[in-house]
Amino acid sequence: MDIPKTSLSWILAWDLDPGSRGIWLDPPLEILDYDFITITLINIGEGSIKWSLYATTQPLLIEDSFDVIWNNISTGLLDSDRMITIEIDNQRRHYAFLRLNVTRGVESIPTKTRIIVTWL
Repeated sequence: MDIPKTSLSWILAWDLDPGSRGIWLDPPLEILDYDFITITLINIGEGSIKWSLYATTQPLLIEDSFDVIWNNISTGLLDSDRMITIEIDNQRRHYAFLRLNVTRGVESIPTKTRIIVTWL
């Protein structure tokens, strides 16, 4: 008998200005046991937001023992007052963890983002 899964949503960032140097939204998101994951980015600030989504197939994240290989699976630029949903199909259990990096599109223009992750 299988335990039924329900979707799980998580607020990863709320009104965050990633700054001119950017920010990694760590710890990495564990996704191995889920078929689909969505990451919704909402830009409520004045400037644009650059984002890069990375994934790894390595099932364990042990920084001291070995280097984790992160592959860029999606990158984009989100204009002010826009929203995007990134969909990750993980039915074949290809990815184990995700990492998201966000930064200002233009260093001198502050912005704010809201990021919501949903495991399906």
